[in-house]
Amino acid sequence: MARLSEAVDCERILRTAGSFELRFVCPDPYVYALEDEIFVLSETGLHELERVKGNADSNPVYLLKGLISTSSSSYISLITNGEELLIVGSLSEGETLIVDSGMVTAKVIDETGRTLRNGLPSLQDLNFPILRKGVNHIEIAAENATFTELKIQAKSRWR
Repeated sequence: MARLSEAVDCERILRTAGSFELRFVCPDPYVYALEDEIFVLSETGLHELERVKGNADSNPVYLLKGLISTSSSSYISLITNGEELLIVGSLSEGETLIVDSGMVTAKVIDETGRTLRNGLPSLQDLNFPILRKGVNHIEIAAENATFTELKIQAKSRWR
């Protein structure tokens, strides 16, 4: 996304209809995949997935489904390339926890996509793991909780 870095007198430009210069600032220097890789994991344990699109690390979106009670001993652990995302907040049937690494936020939605609540309190730490280009290792574990599915939208990008 690019933004104009200075004011532009559009009326003057339109009247003169000659050549002109526009200065842009690009705060996000990446180009993103229009059709991106999506990985779906439905079992606990160690998984290996390979990002083939893009040439830079990406800030994926994690969509987690499962059941986590309000008990302090219940959690689901997602370890991406050694970086742990520990989900300790409650998650009920029909709810999905969305963790957006790029926007550094999280929310819980229902089956219709309606936001139910802020998901950040469900995370033990504000850790937002990235995906590397190439092979990535994802480890999923559940303690006194039920893991159903993890969908990862890679958000592949090029620099």
